[in-house]
Amino acid sequence: MNKKELLFDNVDSLKRFIIYILNDRIREIEDITVDDRFNSINVKTDKIVDLLKIKDKNIGDTTIFLLFLDLKKIKNINIQLNRIEKEFENDINIVIVSASDIENLIKKIEKKYWIDFWGKDKLEELVKVNRVYYSNSLDISRLYNNKNIDEINELDFKTYRINTIENLKSVVDRKRISLVLGAGVSCSEGALSWKSLIANFESELNSRCGINISQVLNKIGDSDLISAQLYRELLTENTYYEIIFRSIYNNYKIPDKKYDTLANCIACLIKKCAIARDFRVMTYNYDNYLEQYLDYYSVIYDVMFESSNTQKGNIPIYHVHGYFPMIGYEKNSEQIKFDFSHYKGIYADSIKLTEDDYNTMYNDAYKWQIGTQLSFFRENKCLFIGCSLTDPNIRRLIRMAEKERKKHFAIIYKGDMSIIDLVIATNHFSRMGVDVIWTSSYDECKDIIKGFVNNCGYNGLIN
Repeated sequence: MNKKELLFDNVDSLKRFIIYILNDRIREIEDITVDDRFNSINVKTDKIVDLLKIKDKNIGDTTIFLLFLDLKKIKNINIQLNRIEKEFENDINIVIVSASDIENLIKKIEKKYWIDFWGKDKLEELVKVNRVYYSNSLDISRLYNNKNIDEINELDFKTYRINTIENLKSVVDRKRISLVLGAGVSCSEGALSWKSLIANFESELNSRCGINISQVLNKIGDSDLISAQLYRELLTENTYYEIIFRSIYNNYKIPDKKYDTLANCIACLIKKCAIARDFRVMTYNYDNYLEQYLDYYSVIYDVMFESSNTQKGNIPIYHVHGYFPMIGYEKNSEQIKFDFSHYKGIYADSIKLTEDDYNTMYNDAYKWQIGTQLSFFRENKCLFIGCSLTDPNIRRLIRMAEKERKKHFAIIYKGDMSIIDLVIATNHFSRMGVDVIWTSSYDECKDIIKGFVNNCGYNGLIN
Protein backbone atom coordinates (compact mmCIF):
# COMPACT_ATOMS: atom_id res chain seq x y z
CA MET A 1 0.00 0.00 0.00
CA ASN A 2 1.37 3.40 -0.96
CA LYS A 3 2.41 5.36 2.11
CA LYS A 4 0.29 8.35 1.03
CA GLU A 5 -2.78 6.22 0.50
CA LEU A 6 -5.45 6.25 3.19
CA LEU A 7 -6.27 3.06 5.06
CA PHE A 8 -9.79 3.48 3.68
CA ASP A 9 -10.54 5.13 0.36
CA ASN A 10 -14.32 5.41 0.82
CA VAL A 11 -16.67 5.91 3.74
CA ASP A 12 -18.56 2.67 3.08
CA SER A 13 -15.39 0.64 3.69
CA LEU A 14 -14.69 2.60 6.87
CA LYS A 15 -18.28 2.01 8.00
CA ARG A 16 -18.04 -1.74 7.38
CA PHE A 17 -14.82 -1.93 9.41
CA ILE A 18 -16.24 -0.03 12.39
CA ILE A 19 -19.37 -2.24 12.34
CA TYR A 20 -17.13 -5.32 12.44
CA ILE A 21 -15.26 -3.91 15.45
CA LEU A 22 -18.47 -3.01 17.28
CA ASN A 23 -20.16 -6.30 16.47
CA ASP A 24 -17.14 -8.15 17.82
CA ARG A 25 -17.62 -6.39 21.16
CA ILE A 26 -21.40 -6.44 21.31
CA ARG A 27 -22.11 -9.76 19.49
CA GLU A 28 -25.65 -8.51 18.93
CA ILE A 29 -25.88 -6.80 15.56
CA GLU A 30 -29.44 -5.70 16.36
CA ASP A 31 -27.99 -3.23 18.88
CA ILE A 32 -26.04 -1.48 16.11
CA THR A 33 -27.95 1.11 14.07
CA VAL A 34 -26.60 2.64 10.89
CA ASP A 35 -28.01 6.16 10.51
CA ASP A 36 -27.56 7.33 6.94
CA ARG A 37 -28.80 10.83 7.81
CA PHE A 38 -25.67 11.59 9.79
CA ASN A 39 -23.42 8.97 8.19
CA SER A 40 -23.07 7.50 11.64
CA ILE A 41 -23.26 4.25 13.58
CA ASN A 42 -25.26 4.40 16.83
CA VAL A 43 -25.03 1.95 19.74
CA LYS A 44 -26.03 1.75 23.39
CA THR A 45 -23.11 3.02 25.44
CA ASP A 46 -23.29 0.32 28.10
CA LYS A 47 -22.49 -2.28 25.44
CA ILE A 48 -19.07 -0.82 24.61
CA VAL A 49 -17.77 0.96 27.71
CA ASP A 50 -14.62 -1.15 27.65
CA LEU A 51 -13.97 -0.29 24.01
CA LEU A 52 -14.34 3.45 24.65
CA LYS A 53 -12.34 3.32 27.90
CA ILE A 54 -14.82 5.70 29.48
CA LYS A 55 -14.14 6.68 33.08
CA ASP A 56 -16.73 9.45 33.52
CA LYS A 57 -19.94 8.07 35.07
CA ASN A 58 -22.00 10.93 33.64
CA ILE A 59 -22.04 9.68 30.09
CA GLY A 60 -24.85 9.53 27.56
CA ASP A 61 -26.95 6.47 26.87
CA THR A 62 -26.14 6.51 23.15
CA THR A 63 -22.72 6.58 21.55
CA ILE A 64 -22.61 7.89 18.00
CA PHE A 65 -19.69 7.04 15.75
CA LEU A 66 -19.56 9.91 13.28
CA LEU A 67 -17.73 8.85 10.13
CA PHE A 68 -15.53 10.96 7.86
CA LEU A 69 -12.94 9.97 5.32
CA ASP A 70 -10.28 12.62 4.82
CA LEU A 71 -11.27 15.23 7.41
CA LYS A 72 -9.58 18.60 6.94
CA LYS A 73 -12.05 21.29 8.03
CA ILE A 74 -13.56 21.65 11.50
CA LYS A 75 -16.74 23.13 10.05
CA ASN A 76 -17.57 19.73 8.56
CA ILE A 77 -17.58 18.28 12.07
CA ASN A 78 -19.60 21.11 13.58
CA ILE A 79 -22.32 20.90 10.93
CA GLN A 80 -22.90 17.25 11.77
CA LEU A 81 -22.64 17.78 15.53
CA ASN A 82 -25.23 20.57 15.47
CA ARG A 83 -27.68 18.35 13.58
CA ILE A 84 -27.13 15.50 16.04
CA GLU A 85 -27.54 17.76 19.09
CA LYS A 86 -30.94 18.92 17.87
CA GLU A 87 -32.19 15.34 17.84
CA PHE A 88 -30.38 13.74 20.78
CA GLU A 89 -29.64 16.81 22.92
CA ASN A 90 -26.77 16.06 25.34
CA ASP A 91 -27.58 12.48 26.31
CA ILE A 92 -24.93 11.22 23.91
CA ASN A 93 -21.29 10.42 23.46
CA ILE A 94 -19.57 11.15 20.17
CA VAL A 95 -16.69 9.30 18.56
CA ILE A 96 -15.40 11.13 15.50
CA VAL A 97 -13.79 8.62 13.15
CA SER A 98 -11.59 9.64 10.25
CA ALA A 99 -9.02 7.81 8.14
CA SER A 100 -6.88 10.96 8.05
CA ASP A 101 -4.75 12.65 10.69
CA ILE A 102 -7.13 14.75 12.80
CA GLU A 103 -4.94 15.64 15.76
CA ASN A 104 -4.93 19.34 14.89
CA LEU A 105 -8.73 19.46 14.89
CA ILE A 106 -9.22 17.82 18.28
CA LYS A 107 -8.17 20.82 20.31
CA LYS A 108 -10.69 23.08 18.56
CA ILE A 109 -13.81 21.21 19.61
CA GLU A 110 -15.44 21.75 22.99
CA LYS A 111 -18.78 20.22 23.87
CA LYS A 112 -20.81 19.49 27.00
CA TYR A 113 -21.00 15.79 26.24
CA TRP A 114 -18.24 13.16 26.15
CA ILE A 115 -16.33 13.19 22.88
CA ASP A 116 -13.43 11.14 21.50
CA PHE A 117 -11.48 10.98 18.25
CA TRP A 118 -10.36 7.97 16.27
CA GLY A 119 -7.91 9.15 13.68
CA LYS A 120 -5.29 7.50 11.52
CA ASP A 121 -3.23 6.18 14.47
CA LYS A 122 -6.21 4.61 16.23
CA LEU A 123 -7.46 2.99 13.03
CA GLU A 124 -4.01 1.61 12.24
CA GLU A 125 -3.95 0.10 15.74
CA LEU A 126 -7.35 -1.54 15.18
CA VAL A 127 -6.40 -2.80 11.72
CA LYS A 128 -3.23 -4.39 13.04
CA VAL A 129 -5.16 -6.72 15.34
CA ASN A 130 -8.16 -7.16 13.03
CA ARG A 131 -6.61 -7.61 9.61
CA VAL A 132 -9.26 -10.01 8.29
CA TYR A 133 -12.03 -7.62 9.35
CA TYR A 134 -10.06 -4.94 7.53
CA SER A 135 -9.74 -7.03 4.36
CA ASN A 136 -13.48 -7.80 4.46
CA SER A 137 -14.30 -4.11 4.65
CA LEU A 138 -12.36 -3.13 1.53
CA ASP A 139 -13.40 -3.16 -2.10
CA ILE A 140 -11.78 -6.20 -3.66
CA SER A 141 -9.54 -4.06 -5.89
CA ARG A 142 -7.75 -2.81 -2.76
CA LEU A 143 -6.68 -6.29 -1.66
CA TYR A 144 -3.61 -6.05 -3.90
CA ASN A 145 -0.40 -4.09 -3.19
CA ASN A 146 -1.73 -3.34 0.27
CA LYS A 147 0.78 -3.72 3.09
CA ASN A 148 -1.84 -4.64 5.71
CA ILE A 149 -3.30 -7.31 3.45
CA ASP A 150 0.11 -8.72 2.53
CA GLU A 151 0.85 -9.20 6.24
CA ILE A 152 -2.24 -11.38 6.89
CA ASN A 153 -1.16 -14.82 8.08
CA GLU A 154 -2.63 -18.02 9.53
CA LEU A 155 -2.75 -16.50 13.02
CA ASP A 156 -4.94 -13.65 11.70
CA PHE A 157 -7.37 -16.18 10.25
CA LYS A 158 -7.32 -18.20 13.45
CA THR A 159 -8.27 -15.04 15.38
CA TYR A 160 -10.99 -14.25 12.85
CA ARG A 161 -12.28 -17.81 13.10
CA ILE A 162 -12.42 -17.70 16.91
CA ASN A 163 -14.28 -14.38 16.83
CA THR A 164 -16.74 -15.57 14.20
CA ILE A 165 -17.49 -18.79 16.09
CA GLU A 166 -18.03 -16.84 19.31
CA ASN A 167 -20.32 -14.40 17.48
CA LEU A 168 -22.29 -17.33 16.10
CA LYS A 169 -22.38 -19.04 19.48
CA SER A 170 -23.91 -15.89 20.97
CA VAL A 171 -26.65 -16.01 18.34
CA VAL A 172 -27.29 -19.72 18.94
CA ASP A 173 -27.37 -19.27 22.72
CA ARG A 174 -30.05 -16.61 22.31
CA LYS A 175 -32.03 -18.97 20.01
CA ARG A 176 -31.87 -16.38 17.23
CA ILE A 177 -30.56 -18.67 14.51
CA SER A 178 -32.22 -20.58 11.66
CA LEU A 179 -30.54 -23.42 9.79
CA VAL A 180 -30.02 -23.79 6.04
CA LEU A 181 -28.79 -27.26 5.08
CA GLY A 182 -27.10 -28.49 1.92
CA ALA A 183 -25.85 -31.71 0.37
CA GLY A 184 -22.98 -32.07 2.84
CA VAL A 185 -25.47 -33.01 5.57
CA SER A 186 -26.95 -35.89 3.56
CA CYS A 187 -23.53 -37.03 2.36
CA SER A 188 -22.58 -37.52 6.01
CA GLU A 189 -25.27 -40.23 6.12
CA GLY A 190 -24.00 -41.97 3.00
CA ALA A 191 -26.05 -40.20 0.33
CA LEU A 192 -24.20 -39.56 -2.91
CA SER A 193 -23.16 -36.11 -4.09
CA TRP A 194 -24.86 -34.41 -7.04
CA LYS A 195 -21.93 -35.39 -9.30
CA SER A 196 -22.25 -39.04 -8.27
CA LEU A 197 -26.01 -38.93 -8.84
CA ILE A 198 -25.44 -37.66 -12.38
CA ALA A 199 -22.84 -40.41 -12.89
CA ASN A 200 -25.43 -43.00 -11.84
CA PHE A 201 -27.85 -41.69 -14.46
CA GLU A 202 -25.12 -41.93 -17.10
CA SER A 203 -24.19 -45.47 -16.05
CA GLU A 204 -27.82 -46.57 -16.31
CA LEU A 205 -28.15 -45.18 -19.82
CA ASN A 206 -24.90 -46.77 -20.95
CA SER A 207 -25.93 -50.18 -19.63
CA ARG A 208 -29.44 -50.06 -21.08
CA CYS A 209 -29.04 -48.25 -24.37
CA GLY A 210 -25.34 -48.12 -25.16
CA ILE A 211 -25.61 -44.35 -25.68
CA ASN A 212 -22.39 -42.32 -25.58
CA ILE A 213 -24.07 -39.64 -23.54
CA SER A 214 -20.94 -37.48 -23.26
CA GLN A 215 -21.01 -36.79 -27.00
CA VAL A 216 -24.61 -35.63 -26.76
CA LEU A 217 -23.89 -33.42 -23.75
CA ASN A 218 -20.93 -31.84 -25.55
CA LYS A 219 -23.41 -30.51 -28.08
CA ILE A 220 -26.38 -29.54 -25.90
CA GLY A 221 -24.44 -28.40 -22.80
CA ASP A 222 -22.93 -30.45 -20.02
CA SER A 223 -24.01 -28.55 -16.91
CA ASP A 224 -25.52 -30.64 -14.13
CA LEU A 225 -28.99 -29.21 -14.74
CA ILE A 226 -28.88 -29.91 -18.48
CA SER A 227 -27.52 -33.41 -17.83
CA ALA A 228 -30.35 -34.12 -15.39
CA GLN A 229 -32.83 -32.77 -17.93
CA LEU A 230 -31.58 -35.17 -20.61
CA TYR A 231 -31.64 -38.16 -18.26
CA ARG A 232 -35.20 -37.31 -17.22
CA GLU A 233 -36.23 -37.30 -20.90
CA LEU A 234 -34.42 -40.54 -21.82
CA LEU A 235 -35.21 -42.72 -18.81
CA THR A 236 -38.55 -44.12 -17.76
CA GLU A 237 -40.25 -42.37 -14.88
CA ASN A 238 -39.82 -45.37 -12.58
CA THR A 239 -36.10 -45.73 -13.41
CA TYR A 240 -35.40 -42.01 -13.06
CA TYR A 241 -36.83 -41.84 -9.54
CA GLU A 242 -35.35 -45.17 -8.48
CA ILE A 243 -31.86 -43.85 -9.30
CA ILE A 244 -32.57 -40.77 -7.16
CA PHE A 245 -33.83 -43.01 -4.34
CA ARG A 246 -30.82 -45.36 -4.45
CA SER A 247 -28.37 -42.48 -4.64
CA ILE A 248 -29.85 -41.20 -1.39
CA TYR A 249 -30.56 -44.37 0.57
CA ASN A 250 -28.36 -47.25 -0.64
CA ASN A 251 -26.09 -46.78 2.40
CA TYR A 252 -29.02 -46.25 4.74
CA LYS A 253 -28.78 -47.05 8.45
CA ILE A 254 -31.52 -46.66 11.01
CA PRO A 255 -30.68 -43.51 13.03
CA ASP A 256 -28.97 -44.04 16.36
CA LYS A 257 -27.31 -41.58 18.72
CA LYS A 258 -24.11 -43.66 18.53
CA TYR A 259 -23.56 -42.57 14.91
CA ASP A 260 -21.23 -39.60 14.82
CA THR A 261 -22.77 -37.97 11.76
CA LEU A 262 -23.43 -34.36 10.86
CA ALA A 263 -27.17 -35.00 10.60
CA ASN A 264 -27.18 -36.41 14.13
CA CYS A 265 -25.32 -33.36 15.48
CA ILE A 266 -27.74 -31.00 13.71
CA ALA A 267 -30.72 -32.87 15.14
CA CYS A 268 -29.29 -32.33 18.64
CA LEU A 269 -28.85 -28.62 17.89
CA ILE A 270 -32.45 -28.42 16.66
CA LYS A 271 -33.64 -30.07 19.86
CA LYS A 272 -31.80 -27.38 21.82
CA CYS A 273 -33.35 -24.56 19.78
CA ALA A 274 -36.83 -26.11 19.56
CA ILE A 275 -38.34 -23.82 22.18
CA ALA A 276 -37.51 -20.68 20.19
CA ARG A 277 -40.64 -19.20 18.67
CA ASP A 278 -39.15 -18.26 15.30
CA PHE A 279 -36.71 -21.15 14.87
CA ARG A 280 -36.90 -22.70 11.39
CA VAL A 281 -34.98 -25.13 9.21
CA MET A 282 -34.62 -25.04 5.45
CA THR A 283 -32.96 -27.81 3.46
CA TYR A 284 -32.03 -28.25 -0.19
CA ASN A 285 -31.91 -32.03 0.30
CA TYR A 286 -34.59 -34.52 -0.73
CA ASP A 287 -34.07 -37.08 2.03
CA ASN A 288 -35.55 -37.38 5.51
CA TYR A 289 -32.39 -38.41 7.39
CA LEU A 290 -32.73 -35.34 9.61
CA GLU A 291 -36.40 -35.99 10.32
CA GLN A 292 -35.62 -39.56 11.36
CA TYR A 293 -33.07 -38.32 13.89
CA LEU A 294 -35.61 -35.82 15.17
CA ASP A 295 -38.09 -38.68 15.59
CA TYR A 296 -35.39 -40.55 17.50
CA TYR A 297 -35.00 -37.56 19.87
CA SER A 298 -38.80 -37.03 20.13
CA VAL A 299 -38.67 -33.59 18.52
CA ILE A 300 -41.96 -32.65 16.86
CA TYR A 301 -41.75 -30.93 13.48
CA ASP A 302 -43.78 -30.05 10.39
CA VAL A 303 -42.45 -31.03 6.95
CA MET A 304 -43.12 -28.42 4.27
CA PHE A 305 -42.38 -29.46 0.69
CA GLU A 306 -45.29 -28.11 -1.36
CA SER A 307 -47.56 -25.10 -1.25
CA SER A 308 -50.49 -27.05 0.23
CA ASN A 309 -48.54 -28.11 3.35
CA THR A 310 -49.66 -26.34 6.51
CA GLN A 311 -47.63 -25.59 9.59
CA LYS A 312 -49.22 -26.87 12.79
CA GLY A 313 -47.15 -24.84 15.23
CA ASN A 314 -44.18 -27.19 15.35
CA ILE A 315 -40.65 -26.62 14.04
CA PRO A 316 -41.06 -26.18 10.28
CA ILE A 317 -38.61 -28.00 8.02
CA TYR A 318 -38.81 -26.64 4.49
CA HIS A 319 -37.67 -28.90 1.65
CA VAL A 320 -37.53 -26.23 -1.05
CA HIS A 321 -36.12 -28.55 -3.75
CA GLY A 322 -38.46 -31.44 -2.97
CA TYR A 323 -38.98 -34.31 -0.57
CA PHE A 324 -38.29 -38.02 -1.14
CA PRO A 325 -38.50 -39.71 2.28
CA MET A 326 -37.57 -43.27 3.17
CA ILE A 327 -40.78 -45.32 2.98
CA GLY A 328 -41.24 -49.03 3.58
CA TYR A 329 -37.76 -49.89 4.84
CA GLU A 330 -37.27 -53.54 5.79
CA LYS A 331 -34.46 -53.93 8.29
CA ASN A 332 -33.38 -57.45 7.28
CA SER A 333 -33.63 -56.95 3.53
CA GLU A 334 -30.39 -57.50 1.56
CA GLN A 335 -31.16 -54.55 -0.65
CA ILE A 336 -33.46 -51.65 0.09
CA LYS A 337 -36.62 -52.04 -1.93
CA PHE A 338 -37.96 -49.22 -4.06
CA ASP A 339 -41.68 -49.12 -4.72
CA PHE A 340 -42.55 -46.23 -7.03
CA SER A 341 -46.19 -46.44 -5.97
CA HIS A 342 -45.13 -44.89 -2.64
CA TYR A 343 -43.70 -41.83 -4.41
CA LYS A 344 -45.74 -41.31 -7.56
CA GLY A 345 -47.63 -38.08 -7.19
CA ILE A 346 -46.76 -35.42 -4.62
CA TYR A 347 -43.31 -36.74 -3.66
CA ALA A 348 -42.08 -37.30 -7.22
CA ASP A 349 -43.66 -34.07 -8.44
CA SER A 350 -41.90 -32.09 -5.70
CA ILE A 351 -38.37 -33.01 -6.86
CA LYS A 352 -36.48 -30.11 -8.47
CA LEU A 353 -33.47 -31.49 -10.31
CA THR A 354 -33.64 -30.69 -14.02
CA GLU A 355 -33.12 -27.53 -16.04
CA ASP A 356 -36.88 -27.21 -16.57
CA ASP A 357 -37.50 -27.64 -12.84
CA TYR A 358 -35.09 -24.86 -11.92
CA ASN A 359 -36.29 -22.51 -14.68
CA THR A 360 -39.89 -22.95 -13.61
CA MET A 361 -39.09 -22.45 -9.94
CA TYR A 362 -36.50 -19.65 -9.95
CA ASN A 363 -38.08 -17.54 -12.70
CA ASP A 364 -41.38 -17.22 -10.86
CA ALA A 365 -41.17 -14.78 -7.96
CA TYR A 366 -44.49 -16.08 -6.61
CA LYS A 367 -43.38 -19.69 -6.17
CA TRP A 368 -43.57 -20.68 -2.50
CA GLN A 369 -39.97 -21.93 -2.64
CA ILE A 370 -38.75 -18.45 -3.62
CA GLY A 371 -40.82 -16.75 -0.95
CA THR A 372 -39.56 -19.20 1.67
CA GLN A 373 -35.90 -18.64 0.82
CA LEU A 374 -36.27 -14.85 0.73
CA SER A 375 -38.10 -14.98 4.05
CA PHE A 376 -35.24 -16.93 5.61
CA PHE A 377 -32.56 -14.60 4.29
CA ARG A 378 -34.44 -11.41 5.15
CA GLU A 379 -35.93 -12.26 8.52
CA ASN A 380 -33.43 -14.67 10.09
CA LYS A 381 -29.79 -14.99 10.92
CA CYS A 382 -28.99 -18.15 9.02
CA LEU A 383 -26.31 -20.75 9.57
CA PHE A 384 -25.46 -22.54 6.32
CA ILE A 385 -24.26 -26.10 6.93
CA GLY A 386 -23.17 -28.43 4.14
CA CYS A 387 -23.74 -25.66 1.58
CA SER A 388 -21.02 -24.55 -0.82
CA LEU A 389 -22.95 -21.35 -1.67
CA THR A 390 -22.00 -21.73 -5.34
CA ASP A 391 -25.53 -22.17 -6.72
CA PRO A 392 -26.23 -18.94 -8.69
CA ASN A 393 -29.96 -19.04 -7.92
CA ILE A 394 -29.40 -19.24 -4.16
CA ARG A 395 -26.68 -16.58 -4.29
CA ARG A 396 -29.04 -14.24 -6.14
CA LEU A 397 -31.67 -14.58 -3.42
CA ILE A 398 -29.10 -14.01 -0.65
CA ARG A 399 -27.95 -10.82 -2.39
CA MET A 400 -31.55 -9.65 -2.83
CA ALA A 401 -32.03 -9.94 0.92
CA GLU A 402 -28.68 -8.36 1.83
CA LYS A 403 -30.14 -4.85 2.16
CA GLU A 404 -31.93 -6.06 5.30
CA ARG A 405 -28.46 -6.09 6.91
CA LYS A 406 -28.94 -9.58 8.30
CA LYS A 407 -25.56 -11.17 8.90
CA HIS A 408 -25.45 -14.88 8.10
CA PHE A 409 -22.87 -17.55 8.87
CA ALA A 410 -21.55 -20.50 6.89
CA ILE A 411 -19.27 -23.39 7.81
CA ILE A 412 -17.22 -24.29 4.73
CA TYR A 413 -14.30 -26.65 4.17
CA LYS A 414 -11.32 -24.64 2.92
CA GLY A 415 -9.35 -27.44 1.25
CA ASP A 416 -5.88 -26.34 0.15
CA MET A 417 -6.60 -22.63 -0.26
CA SER A 418 -3.68 -20.27 0.27
CA ILE A 419 -3.86 -17.22 2.54
CA ILE A 420 -4.58 -14.84 -0.34
CA ASP A 421 -7.22 -17.27 -1.62
CA LEU A 422 -8.87 -17.14 1.79
CA VAL A 423 -8.65 -13.34 1.88
CA ILE A 424 -10.41 -12.98 -1.46
CA ALA A 425 -13.05 -15.66 -0.78
CA THR A 426 -13.78 -14.33 2.73
CA ASN A 427 -14.13 -10.80 1.37
CA HIS A 428 -16.45 -12.06 -1.38
CA PHE A 429 -18.77 -13.91 1.00
CA SER A 430 -18.73 -11.01 3.46
CA ARG A 431 -20.10 -8.75 0.73
CA MET A 432 -22.94 -11.23 0.30
CA GLY A 433 -23.68 -10.81 4.01
CA VAL A 434 -22.12 -14.16 5.01
CA ASP A 435 -19.30 -14.61 7.55
CA VAL A 436 -17.48 -17.86 6.81
CA ILE A 437 -15.99 -20.22 9.37
CA TRP A 438 -13.34 -22.07 7.37
CA THR A 439 -12.60 -25.62 8.48
CA SER A 440 -9.55 -27.79 7.80
CA SER A 441 -11.54 -31.03 7.77
CA TYR A 442 -15.13 -32.11 7.31
CA ASP A 443 -15.22 -33.46 10.88
CA GLU A 444 -14.51 -29.98 12.21
CA CYS A 445 -18.01 -28.91 11.20
CA LYS A 446 -19.43 -31.58 13.51
CA ASP A 447 -17.15 -30.41 16.33
CA ILE A 448 -18.43 -26.85 16.00
CA ILE A 449 -22.07 -27.97 16.07
CA LYS A 450 -21.37 -30.19 19.09
CA GLY A 451 -19.87 -27.19 20.87
CA PHE A 452 -23.06 -25.22 20.35
CA VAL A 453 -25.14 -28.12 21.63
CA ASN A 454 -22.94 -28.47 24.74
CA ASN A 455 -22.84 -24.69 25.27
CA CYS A 456 -19.06 -24.52 25.60
CA GLY A 457 -16.60 -21.83 24.57
CA TYR A 458 -14.22 -21.87 21.65
CA ASN A 459 -11.74 -24.22 23.30
CA GLY A 460 -14.53 -26.72 23.74
CA LEU A 461 -15.68 -26.34 20.15
CA ILE A 462 -12.44 -27.54 18.63
CA ASN A 463 -10.15 -30.17 20.12
